[in-house]
Amino acid sequence: MGFEQGNWRRETPFSSLEHAISFAREIWFRESSIGSWLNAFSAHSCIADTFLVAPVPIKMEIHQWGRTHSLKFGFGFITSMDKHLSQQILDDIKARCENSLIVELDIASQEEFKLIENDLALLWQSKKMVTVRLVLRRTVTKGAVRLMSRRTAASSEHYK
Repeated sequence: MGFEQGNWRRETPFSSLEHAISFAREIWFRESSIGSWLNAFSAHSCIADTFLVAPVPIKMEIHQWGRTHSLKFGFGFITSMDKHLSQQILDDIKARCENSLIVELDIASQEEFKLIENDLALLWQSKKMVTVRLVLRRTVTKGAVRLMSRRTAASSEHYK
């Protein structure tokens, strides 16, 4: 495991996932403008469109409340809640439609950052897995080359 971690660290400026998240948090909350947040929020699809399995009446109500939220705040409803929790999301969107713009911007920015953290964790894990696969591939390839060299040497000896 040490070799894989060492190799991984050479490929990223961050010593750990926590370091990457800390860096992202600093940028997101201290250096990004509200305009940057709004750009990030606009990348999300309508909340009702993200549900694969939800009762139709709840989907329709989430869609209606999502429109209400968008009209009131100028951006879509942002949540990091599990999409299988459709009733809880519906309850949350209803409650958050009562917020002021400042309060909702704060909540939405925190929810967006939870999504960013999750994406960083997935990226970190996938990069580590790619590194492990590359290390394994190199190791297997080197082993195969050594084996082929031995076989070639052995067959050369056989025909002498």
